[in-house]
Amino acid sequence: MVALREIDAATRRLAVVAGMASYLDAAALVASGLAVGGFYAPAFELSPLAVGLLLGLQTVAFATGAVLGGHIGDRAGRRRVLIASLALYVLGIGILAAATGVVSLAVGLTISGLAIGGDLPVSLAIIGEEAPEGAKGRLIAFSQVLWIAGIGTMGALGVIASGHGVTAGRTLYAFLFVVGSVVLAMRLRLRESRDWIAADAKRASRIEGGRSDGPLGHISTSVWMTAAVLGIYYALWNLGANTLGQFRPYLWINVFGGDPRGISWLILAVLPIGLAGTMLFTLVVDGPAQRRWFICGSLISIAGWLLVSLRLEQSSFVSLCVMFSVGASTSGEVVFKVWVQRHVPVLARARVQGATVAVARLLAAGAAVVTPLIATWNVQFLFSSLAIANIAALAVALFGVRRFRGPAPIGAIDDDRAAPN
Repeated sequence: MVALREIDAATRRLAVVAGMASYLDAAALVASGLAVGGFYAPAFELSPLAVGLLLGLQTVAFATGAVLGGHIGDRAGRRRVLIASLALYVLGIGILAAATGVVSLAVGLTISGLAIGGDLPVSLAIIGEEAPEGAKGRLIAFSQVLWIAGIGTMGALGVIASGHGVTAGRTLYAFLFVVGSVVLAMRLRLRESRDWIAADAKRASRIEGGRSDGPLGHISTSVWMTAAVLGIYYALWNLGANTLGQFRPYLWINVFGGDPRGISWLILAVLPIGLAGTMLFTLVVDGPAQRRWFICGSLISIAGWLLVSLRLEQSSFVSLCVMFSVGASTSGEVVFKVWVQRHVPVLARARVQGATVAVARLLAAGAAVVTPLIATWNVQFLFSSLAIANIAALAVALFGVRRFRGPAPIGAIDDDRAAPN
């Protein structure tokens, strides 16, 4: 395992600048949940169905952006996508900050969703490719720290701005507009991934030798099988994560009788727990202890969903938020990111991650459309279903992901070592 001090400054800087995709992703989702589901809803007269449709629209756009960004990132390079997607993000967030009704909300959510979807798979790919051996998992897991920081920042701003209605929502989006603009300026100086350059040169050699690459590349069935297992795991786990990410304010206010300030405090309160857990996980993610930490985190999350499904009380919902924060620091998205970078070859990496994230987000978008209605009809059914989804995700990981072999070689897009035995 490589110590943090042994990683050169340029690589650490790249991990932060590219990893800000996770910060901006999480922050945008939480900001939209607080603004569309809370601060904007009364002023714009948004019904439960309208809230679900708008937030679902952002998720559909995210899925579309992930597919497009992943494809372009594998074919044309990481740097171009990282710059273009963040420019689009700034535009979409700016529209949301100035929104005056349903139409402008829909436009802003669509553009911002496309941007964060395109940014995420490529940002993770370049971090994994530039990180030295023995530190790849650590730097990928660090992006999860930024993801939690994005949630915490929006929670803090929500607490400060709560009580100011529409102005509070505009404040959240204005902050993201500034942060996105600063990161965009920093990304203009990023270098291209050296692994991608080397892999692309091998691809060019194959084409010059008379081997047609095709629009999707020669990605073998074994690589797609790897993608399928990873995608199923992430899609099942993400149903609960997306529900808490987008509808935590809505559920707290409309189901458990809380208030906007209370949910902002709750989001903020679980931040240190998630940060501490994730930072500890970065110390073990590149070693054999990762599996034990993953199982433990998964079980803690499952226990949280089961608790709130059995006891529909504010205290149970608070416990769920705490337990999910602990569990997500060593399972779910953070290990999914590490597994993709470890088991999928360079020239298929962004596409595979984009495709799997897209499937997960589309499934979550479908659930998001009806989540407010289900919560109103039978909230116990909602939480029980999410508990079952998390149990199924753990089963897929235990019996599927463990069968993968070691890291895929640079330059390969059809190598069988990326596949299950």
